[in-house]
Amino acid sequence: MAYEGPGTYRHYKGGLYSALGLGQHESTGALLVVYVNHSEAHTLERAERGVSFVLRPLHPEDGPDAWNEDVDGRPRFERVSWTA
Repeated sequence: MAYEGPGTYRHYKGGLYSALGLGQHESTGALLVVYVNHSEAHTLERAERGVSFVLRPLHPEDGPDAWNEDVDGRPRFERVSWTA
């Protein structure tokens, strides 16, 4: 599935994520999805490191584990609502 803009997405393993929008890597020009993982464990881990947001390459050619990449024949992320 392609990135459809800000909103709530379900990861193929079941977790919920809020995609906030797209960013662009300053040096490479790669598009990155800026998002927040809603699992308590990830939230606490990020807080301990002082991290608020997570970034993932939009396209597979820009890095491993891209947002738009299929995993075992399923989209990595599937949109579940239009509000972030």
